[in-house]
This record gives sequence, structure tokens and C-alpha cells, in this order.
Amino acid sequence: MSEWQHGGQQPSGWMWDGSAWVPEPRPGVIPLRPLGLGDILGGSFRTIRSNPLAMIGLAAAVMCVVETIRVVSTYFLLRGVTDPAVITASDGTATFHAATVVRFVAVQAIVVIVTLFATAFLAGALTAAVGPAVLGQTASARRLWREAGSLIGRLLGAVLLIAVVVFGVVVLCALPGAIVLAVGAAADNNPTTVTGVVLIVVGVIGGILAGAYFQISFSLATPIVMLEKLRVVDALRRSRGLVRGDWWRVLGITIVVSLIVGAVATAIALPLDLAGGIGNVFSNEPANQASLRALLFSGLGAFLGGALVQPFAASAVALLYVDRRMRTEGLHITLQQAAAAGTSESPAAPTA
Repeated sequence: MSEWQHGGQQPSGWMWDGSAWVPEPRPGVIPLRPLGLGDILGGSFRTIRSNPLAMIGLAAAVMCVVETIRVVSTYFLLRGVTDPAVITASDGTATFHAATVVRFVAVQAIVVIVTLFATAFLAGALTAAVGPAVLGQTASARRLWREAGSLIGRLLGAVLLIAVVVFGVVVLCALPGAIVLAVGAAADNNPTTVTGVVLIVVGVIGGILAGAYFQISFSLATPIVMLEKLRVVDALRRSRGLVRGDWWRVLGITIVVSLIVGAVATAIALPLDLAGGIGNVFSNEPANQASLRALLFSGLGAFLGGALVQPFAASAVALLYVDRRMRTEGLHITLQQAAAAGTSESPAAPTA
């Protein structure tokens, strides 16, 4: 049987319309049909290539602000500090240095807050570029900035709520063991103490697995907030509904994307981190200047890595969202009609 006949191997770039092979409708970065892993990865790269100035430029601008704040706050708040929390006296006793603890907590708080805002904003802004790209259109950086800025509260709320749920599940699973351990320690009962330790270990493992389930179930919340304009709780609920029935596949694609992102970011940042460290080893400069050099190199590596991998990661998640809607709601039919009519409709409100 010829591959051009129904039942044969599907030719690349073609689809079966019920009577014959026809070219796949592909007005933009992906074919308008349910997507495979290769389609999602390739579509993510094509999305960036089709609009590099807006996507990479916007990511670079945000990452520049984030790393500037991190480097400056770290340098000025921790300059000259060698021990994060404990000062050991000559007699071997250890005491907390309150001022040092406050400095480290302040730096970590600044970095966490800035990173949360940047992560939520970038994920939303870069996702907004994928909708038009599916139909072969582009969006300006100003438009992406405006759309993400108008929904920053919901985007940040989704990120925070997911973190609270995942962390809360781990804590709740470990809590029984912690209570048993505390009771055993208070009563000086070794068997009870051992039981508490075992329960904590089992609880933490179970909590991590449960947390992973919720993390993947809610992983499409950002595209839903941006493209469907839903509120936080509704977005998480809808994400879980879209992922339901295909959780393992979504997990697998998420792992592959994470490995690619991590490998690229490490390949960019590691040489610069090493350069900063090696420069300090062979330098006779004061410790403050050496520390500043190391911070600048690490900041440059994080800036370059983030500017390049954030657009890819956001595009992959957005295309995974499009794929789930194609498979569960027939979104590809709506998009094919929009492409044929030459309209600018992009993935938005549910079609079913």
C-alpha cells in the first residue's frame, strides 16, 4: 500500500482529510492539529525566530533589571561578611550574629520578591506572543508588556498559589511524623522518636510526589490567565481539567523542556561563574573588589541565560496548552477556520 493511501505512513507535512492526503494547515509556527513533542519544541524555536526582538529583547530587559538588583543588593548588604549566621568564639562556643542574619535575610527577601515578579511577568508576556504566532502573526514588545502588565496581579497570584499548594502538601504530609517525633523527644522515648523520623521521611517523599502531581496539573495556569483572561482560582481549576487524562504525557514534555532549559542556562552561566572564580584566585585585589567581580560574572551569566531560555520555556508551555485544547476541545478546527478566513483569532476562550 502506498504511503499516499489511507492507512499508510503519514507523510511529513500532510494530513488525512477522510478521502486523501492534503497539506497540513500551517499558517504559523505549528501545524494546526494535535501536536507531538517535536512540534512543541520546534514550534517554540520558531516562535522565537519569528519575533526575536520582542521576545528576547523583552526577556533581556527584565533579566537585566533582576540581575542588577541582585548584584547590587548582594554586594552592598553582604560586603565584608564571611559567615552567614554564626560567629564561633575562641573557646569553641557559637553565637548568632543578629546583624549578619538580618543582612542575609534581607538579600534573600529582595531576590525572591524580584524574581517572583519577573518570573510571573515574563511568563505572561512571552506567552502572549504565542497566540498570534500560531496564525503566523507577530506582536510588538510594547503589546506584550501592556498585556502582561494588565494581568500582573493574576499572574503573580497564580505563581504564588501554586507554590503555596505544593509546599503546603509537603508540610501536611510531614506533619504527623513531626508531631510523633516531638512527642517522643519530649518523653525521651527512643522507639517513638524513631517512628517519628520514619514517618517524616515517608511523609516528605509522599508530599513531594503529591506536590509534583499538583505542579503538573496547574502548569497551564499562566497561558490560561493570559489567553483566556481567567481569574487565579478559575485558571488553576481549568488547567487541572485540561491536564486530566493526559497527566503523564504533560509530565514527560515538561521534563524534556526543563532539561533543555537547564542545560542551556548552565552551559551559558558556568563558564562565566568559573571565570569570575578563577579571576579571584589569581588576583591580589582587595576582597571587596574580588567579590564584586564574581558577582558581576555570575550576574552576566544569569542575564544571558535567562534572556535566551525564558522565551523558549514560555513558548513550550503555551504550545502545550494549545495542544491540550486541540485534543480536548477541537481548537485546531477553529484555528483552521480562522486561518482560512484570514482573521486574527488566536487561542482564547474555550470552544467547547
